[in-house]
Amino acid sequence: ADRNNSRIRKVTFPPPPDPEPDGTGTEPEPEPAVLSQSFDLSFLPAQGGEPAAAQTLTLYAQDGAADFEVVPSARWIDAAPRSGTLAAGAQTTLTVTVNPAGLSEGTYRGKLYIRSGGRVTATIRIVLEVPPPTGPAVSESGGVVNAARMSAYGGRGLFGPQLLPLAPGSAVVVQGVNFAPGGDVVEAEGYPLPTMLGGARVLIDGMEAPLFAVGPRRIEAQLPWALGGEALAAGGLALAEVVVESGGARSWPRRFWAAPSAPGVFTVSGTGQGQALVLFAGTTALAAPLGMGEGSRPARAGDVLEIYATGLGAVEPPIADGRNSCAPDGVCLADGSNVVLRHTVARPRVWIGAYELAPGNIRFSGLAPSTAGMNLVVVEVPPYLTPSDAAELRLAVGGRISQSGAAIAIE
Repeated sequence: ADRNNSRIRKVTFPPPPDPEPDGTGTEPEPEPAVLSQSFDLSFLPAQGGEPAAAQTLTLYAQDGAADFEVVPSARWIDAAPRSGTLAAGAQTTLTVTVNPAGLSEGTYRGKLYIRSGGRVTATIRIVLEVPPPTGPAVSESGGVVNAARMSAYGGRGLFGPQLLPLAPGSAVVVQGVNFAPGGDVVEAEGYPLPTMLGGARVLIDGMEAPLFAVGPRRIEAQLPWALGGEALAAGGLALAEVVVESGGARSWPRRFWAAPSAPGVFTVSGTGQGQALVLFAGTTALAAPLGMGEGSRPARAGDVLEIYATGLGAVEPPIADGRNSCAPDGVCLADGSNVVLRHTVARPRVWIGAYELAPGNIRFSGLAPSTAGMNLVVVEVPPYLTPSDAAELRLAVGGRISQSGAAIAIE
């Protein structure tokens, strides 16, 4: 390390120049602009040349009223409306469609340019994946996502949205087309989870993944605990590959990054946003605003809460793929006598609103006993939290943090 440091020279950059004066003694006012709240859209249409389902994004006016124009970079991209005017602070929904007709199998990339005030003020990247004539296809963008977060991307980094890794043993969703030969959703009936379900199976780096459910466009699965091998055991990252086999055909391989931990908090909506799946201990009542389910109410100081998540990493004692913690047959007894508690190797940090909970307020972190791939974090609510109907809830393990937008109610 000392040898490396000796090669680094200190470089002093000159300060930026002062802004040009405009004759008034103040900086120029910012120009009104129309911006976008999203920057990436991915489309995977069904086989046979049918258009993919439309997607929407939100445009908004900043710094005053502004006209806008939407300009696609390729003929297969369309959007509506193509132009308009937004009042200061106003929003509008832009509907984006793609048409694969006449395009051969492959991945196509284009852009939508939002122009306002005579300049490009937002650029949305568009990915269109035209599947082969037959067989399954895994989406290139968001092909495998954390089942709690339901997004392949985190916050924006220096070069755009950050691609999120996935952790061994976690619950994931594989997205694409033509996964279920029969066209119906088939669910696993018990534990251990099967690796072939509804005529389909998922291979992760050649390992068969346990399956919760298989549908035409979505497979719910558990990543193998051995994913990443020595690289993850040493705390690094590993590049993994997913392939779906269905109806005698194989999908193109898709790659994703694996990390020792990659937490996500489950939400009631299943989208990773809104009311978090947080129950009062031993009940089915949510820590939520009154009226959101039977018995649900805001949490108070001293309440014990059960936070449901996935991706918290390795556990002790270890467990086989596709199994829950109820020995030996996966049927959990009402008195809990056949439950094996499995603690996460790394203890998570927990934030509610602006406050981090003290370690003493975290009572348990491990696997949820009755299912595979799901974590359970049990916490006691401290007295210093700020009352809110939507206090943001976040978990962090190994330097990686769960998604923003999951919330609970505090009084």
